[in-house]
Amino acid sequence: FSYWFRQPGTTINVAFDDFYLNDHKITGTILAENTGRNANNNLVYTYNFINGLIYKPNNGGMVQWASQREYEWISGEASWLPHDDVWLVRGTANGVSSENVPFSFQTLEDLNIKWGCKWVRSGKLKLTIEDIPDIIINYGSIPNCDPYAVVTFLGTDYNIVMQ
Repeated sequence: FSYWFRQPGTTINVAFDDFYLNDHKITGTILAENTGRNANNNLVYTYNFINGLIYKPNNGGMVQWASQREYEWISGEASWLPHDDVWLVRGTANGVSSENVPFSFQTLEDLNIKWGCKWVRSGKLKLTIEDIPDIIINYGSIPNCDPYAVVTFLGTDYNIVMQ
């Protein structure tokens, strides 16, 4: 941390040191910056995950990952309690699967994320996988905390329940 998280201009650098999640080793660097207030007077943060590698357990291969995201703090900044914090997230990500297949994500509609809710509350993503038609993931437009989303593939909608 170069300074306090809420101070515009603060930068945060995170490097993984022998870090594992569910037996997957993760390497790479996260560079975050508080870029100050936007036209709506909300604090905005950029998060860039650079040179991300996820090593699957049991020699299952490696996934390459990079992302460029922006987080807009739209609610809860006035309090010091995290349970009222709400963020809008937008950006892109790309990588290569352990089977050497390129993929990417793009935010089509800002994702609404609330502290304490384990699911995306609303928004829309596009998933592009080489040689496969695009897949759209729609989390809805009403920001509730529920596990339901709709996946559109080849013009057909599939209702899913996120885990």
